[in-house]
Amino acid sequence: GTNFLGFRLDSELGRGAFGRVYLARQGDLADRPVVLKIAVDVGGESHALAQLQHTNIVPIYSVHRSGPLQAVCMPYLGDSTLAEVLGEIRQHATLPDSGAGLLSSLRPSTHLSASRTGGDEGVSIGTPGGAEVGSTPGTTFASVQVERLRGLGYVPAVLWIMSRVVDGLAHAHERGILHRDLKPANILMSDDGEPLLLDFNLAEDTKLKIHASAALVGGTLPYMAPEHLDAFREGRKSVDARSDIYAIGVILFELLTGRTPFEVRRGPIESVIPLMVSDRAGPFPSARRWNGQVSRSVESIVGRCLQPDPARRYQSARELQADLRRQLEDLPLKYAPDPYPIERLRKWARRHPRLTSTTTVALLSTLLLATVVAGFLVRQRDLRQLEASDSFHRLQEEVGRVESLLASRDASPRQIEEGEALSLAVLDRYGVLNNLYWTARPLAASLPEGDRIALRGEIGDLLLFYARSVSWNAEALADPSSRAERLGFASRLDALAERSYSGGITPCRLWLQRATLAQLRGDEDGAGRLRAVVHTMPLRSPRDRFWSIADRLDRGDRSNLLPTVQETTRLDPRNYTNWLLLGNCYAQLGQPDEAAYCFGTGIALRPELYWSYFNRGLIYLDLKRYDLAVGDFDRVIELRPSLVEASLNRALARLGAGDTTGAIDDLTRVLSKPDAPTRAWFIRAKAREKTGDREGARLDRQEGLRRKPNDELSWIARGLIRLPTDSQGALADFDSALALNPRSRPALQDKASVLSEHLGQVEEAVKVLNTALRYHPDSVNALAGRGVLLARLGRRDEALRDARSALALNDRAATLYQVAGIYSLTSNREPADRAEALRLLASAFRKDPVWLRAVPTDRDLDPIREGSGFRELLRAFTVVIQNEVFANTPSHR
Repeated sequence: GTNFLGFRLDSELGRGAFGRVYLARQGDLADRPVVLKIAVDVGGESHALAQLQHTNIVPIYSVHRSGPLQAVCMPYLGDSTLAEVLGEIRQHATLPDSGAGLLSSLRPSTHLSASRTGGDEGVSIGTPGGAEVGSTPGTTFASVQVERLRGLGYVPAVLWIMSRVVDGLAHAHERGILHRDLKPANILMSDDGEPLLLDFNLAEDTKLKIHASAALVGGTLPYMAPEHLDAFREGRKSVDARSDIYAIGVILFELLTGRTPFEVRRGPIESVIPLMVSDRAGPFPSARRWNGQVSRSVESIVGRCLQPDPARRYQSARELQADLRRQLEDLPLKYAPDPYPIERLRKWARRHPRLTSTTTVALLSTLLLATVVAGFLVRQRDLRQLEASDSFHRLQEEVGRVESLLASRDASPRQIEEGEALSLAVLDRYGVLNNLYWTARPLAASLPEGDRIALRGEIGDLLLFYARSVSWNAEALADPSSRAERLGFASRLDALAERSYSGGITPCRLWLQRATLAQLRGDEDGAGRLRAVVHTMPLRSPRDRFWSIADRLDRGDRSNLLPTVQETTRLDPRNYTNWLLLGNCYAQLGQPDEAAYCFGTGIALRPELYWSYFNRGLIYLDLKRYDLAVGDFDRVIELRPSLVEASLNRALARLGAGDTTGAIDDLTRVLSKPDAPTRAWFIRAKAREKTGDREGARLDRQEGLRRKPNDELSWIARGLIRLPTDSQGALADFDSALALNPRSRPALQDKASVLSEHLGQVEEAVKVLNTALRYHPDSVNALAGRGVLLARLGRRDEALRDARSALALNDRAATLYQVAGIYSLTSNREPADRAEALRLLASAFRKDPVWLRAVPTDRDLDPIREGSGFRELLRAFTVVIQNEVFANTPSHR
């Protein structure tokens, strides 16, 4: 009867450990009936449900907050759960014999009488008392699902309901969400006969990789798998999707037999759980014993779910769904044992009723010989078609993966290498590179005409992606002849791509790739003419938009690019690569929180692709959110154990989080590999120093300096190690990194720092930063750094232009502090700049007081250091920090 956040609470539908559930009316939306779940914290459930959109999962309308309380608003779809259905079934001596009997167990929904009218025409669901399930007098509901259920036998009706539930569960699992509390009470039977999964309070988002506490390793004991019970008892988290499948098996058994598969133990948890684990390890309970309608195939499905060893269960919900569907369609089981010839014969007969008559059998005998001969030829043709179709669908998935790997010129060398290798493998499968008539080969020729045309387009795009990576590699080659050879190969790939596209239509992405090649050959005019052609062409597809954006990123043309990428993402929000590009844009603009959000969305769309986890892990590492970074790199290692960079970065995250033992373990594993990056020696030296092992640290540094670095970042790492004692050697190392990647941001930044801070070559340092900004015009560090150097040289106007550009890109504390240094230096010529320097310093200290530590040794602040305003600013912030520390000590908290 009360109002809460704009909802009128009509009645309580239920309550549990986490909160209460109400039937409510939403006043600002036509007083529609909704379900409102109110608890102290339902953030985890709403986060899980927000990622899931499926017919068989109860969706959410909205999430609301009032003080400590949160509320999830969901549609009202009916009152009955499978728990009520089971309760009704158990009150009768025998099980229902049809789907109609099962439906009669549904509890009527009487809550909607005020909002529904009698004008809806449809099928009524009869109940023993003559009332209608899901209706009030004068109200009926049409439902194809209800009619389907009514026409099925009881066992098929149960299988159909559970196949729908498992379809929803598979959808959740494929997005990294484990339910962990499946039971009949958490499966709603809607008024139109559709089962829906409820209550994701205990759900785990495996993508987050945040270790749950023992309290969250929960569930409902009778439905827990043996390993789930062990995890609950021992307070450890060791369950996966197969534990949910076990719970489905328990529910199936209950619905098929009206009883639980194992004895319901009662008593203290510490004594009950060992008994339950022992029960589940014993002989498999037979559903056929309690229900003669259960066939051996159905019992095999239930048995596969209830295997005590997870490795012997269905390995995914999709496998279970496939067997449930095959059983309903009278097909042999695919994943559970189906060794019953008589039953398989009965299935075949039900699938082919017309072929079991006497007349048909005689006719078949006459045609048998001809059929055998012709069948062999047809089978060969069908196999070729199936193989071609399977290869084509794999190709579409593979081209998408290549697109994501080669989305950015700033991709890691390993990422580019993987994209190139995958491109080459697919092109080899179709024989594209060594056969101009590859479309006549069976893998292409056996496809229907529409798929053949689509295949040519996908191959054309794959050739362009391959050419893209080849041209990137050519750019880093110092030898002119080797460079020309690689660029020539990229041109030949472009020509093959043009030949592949059908209908004489050349997409704009081909022109953009050719413009890139012209630019790499030094033909700026030719590249400009080709891009001018592109500007007159419509962007016909999402891939054309991708190439247009990627081309601008490659060239460093980021003017008004972010809104363009944002709009592209809005137009095609389910395109994984769009979110990857948007994340890269935000990362390059120095907006890490936005970048992490974009990579997270990419993870939700394609949780099986590890590069989004990797990119987000790097963002978290930069933000010093080490626990989150560890979680992302954990997931990368699960998906790609051979990726050395993942273990290396996890070691850095663990080191930041204070887990030096874990970091050293990671680094030791990395260094045991033959392709271990040289920088791993320097990182392990740092970790060993933190543990007090100075001798081990010295030996690691010595070994790292002895070895020749084998990648760009290792040259940079060695340069930083040499810098304090050998600035010329450090400079040579940074140049070696730039020889591998002329665009390397950190190498260009560190080279400029050596030149300006250690060798006094400020003009040369400015030139290096000019190069960095040509490749990365939105690099805040390069802009602010060049502004400082220009200010030191007395070039005030240029310095302040860089200062304003840097602040326009972001206003993080580091940027504010560095730009304050620019204004401090220019105040030598223009005293009015002093006030702006003090204002920027105050903003930097307010955002992150750690920058106060840099002040005493920062010579760029010398021009304003002696003024009273500067001293007052430092004194004020020092008092604030001391007060905050004092207020947060244990005795004054």
